[in-house]
Amino acid sequence: MATQLAITQPEKILNLGLVASSPKFMADGNWPGIQPAVLDQFANQLDNEHKAVIERFMAIQAMGSVSAKQDIKELKPLFWPNQLRRVMC
Repeated sequence: MATQLAITQPEKILNLGLVASSPKFMADGNWPGIQPAVLDQFANQLDNEHKAVIERFMAIQAMGSVSAKQDIKELKPLFWPNQLRRVMC
């Protein structure tokens, strides 16, 4: 929303700082984003095997954490609430 405001009303925005975000996700011209083919493949996989894609996504989010396995275990109920009971027991 802040980025859109800066684009549409630049006279009202002196500076805009983005933290852990990107104003554009997909690569385009000189913009170093994710290649469109990769995003297309992700969308197809999400349609066909959504659970595996979400689990890979969680693994990427936890990558580098000293408690990655525990982090993923805690994230899973957010994606699959019916698993909450199994995690809590």
